[in-house]
Amino acid sequence: MGCVFIEFDGTYWHGEEGRGNKMRDELRDEEIKEKNVLVYHVKEKDYKENPEKVIKECLEFIND
Repeated sequence: MGCVFIEFDGTYWHGEEGRGNKMRDELRDEEIKEKNVLVYHVKEKDYKENPEKVIKECLEFIND
């Protein structure tokens, strides 16, 4: 297995308003995966709603 990477996607750039560049993010994720690195995205909204659940999911991702 390669490395794992957790990315926190803030609402301002990655929210429903679409301020960010979704295509750029997808291309970057593909480039990272080609380097044998797994990426797990955490949405700010999800973390604010249930931080314990998100932390548990992150730990599961790291340990899998």
